[in-house]
Amino acid sequence: MEARIAALESSVSEIKAVLQRLEPMITRMDERLKTLPSAESFGELKGRVASLPTWWTLLAFAVIAAGLPALIAKINF
Repeated sequence: MEARIAALESSVSEIKAVLQRLEPMITRMDERLKTLPSAESFGELKGRVASLPTWWTLLAFAVIAAGLPALIAKINF
C-alpha cells in the first residue's frame, strides 16, 4: 500500500510541475481572448464589409480615372 501511495505522490508532483509550466501560457491566452471582437462587434464589421465597393465598382472607377486625362486633353484644345 505504501508503494502505491508513493507512486501517486510522485505522479501528483509531476502533474503540479506541468500545471506550473502551463499556467503562464493559459494566462496569456486568456488575455488575448479578451481582445478578440465580440459577436456584436463582429456583426457591425460584417455590415461594414457589405457596404464596401464591389470589384465592378472599382473597375468602373479605374476606367473613368484612366480616361479622364484624355478627356481633359480634348477640352484644352
